[in-house]
Amino acid sequence: MRFLIIFLFSVFMVAQEFNIDSIFKDESSNEVKKEIEAKNFEKDSNKEYKELKSKFYKKYEYVPPSKNNNIKHDSFCYDASIKNEGDKYFCLSFAKNDKNFCYDYKLSEAQKNICLGFCYDGSLTKAQKAFCLAIKNNNQNFCFDTNIKGSLKAMCLGRFNKMNCYSINDEAKKNICLGISLN
Repeated sequence: MRFLIIFLFSVFMVAQEFNIDSIFKDESSNEVKKEIEAKNFEKDSNKEYKELKSKFYKKYEYVPPSKNNNIKHDSFCYDASIKNEGDKYFCLSFAKNDKNFCYDYKLSEAQKNICLGFCYDGSLTKAQKAFCLAIKNNNQNFCFDTNIKGSLKAMCLGRFNKMNCYSINDEAKKNICLGISLN
């Protein structure tokens, strides 16, 4: 009998807490009013997507111009006007930023020393030494040395600003200049 009384009492308690009729009533409550409007959802989702896309771009894809060292200039080095293989490899060493091209046997002794940064080698003229120092130290002030003249001066200045390369009349030297340019 005790078991029956406890069972009836528990059913009565559960029935009061769980009112089935209240579920089907058409009463307005805070929980029922929390509906998502399609227009607001679409607007919010587009806004979130744009923010996420912007953050992703800034974090993983954007490269500021000052950090953009991956500019490829090697296409200038393969120009048909550059007939000398030594000039081509000299150009490629700077365009690809790969010193392995400096060891090619087709480079002249002066090109090899400039390429490797051996600026005080005896095989270099004063002009070539200044050109080498400008490239090695990334300082265009060496380009204003009085010994550097003509296309070598334009090529030296072109290393830092490619617009100087366009003043060179020799097509091969112009393409080499554009290939070794930093910008």
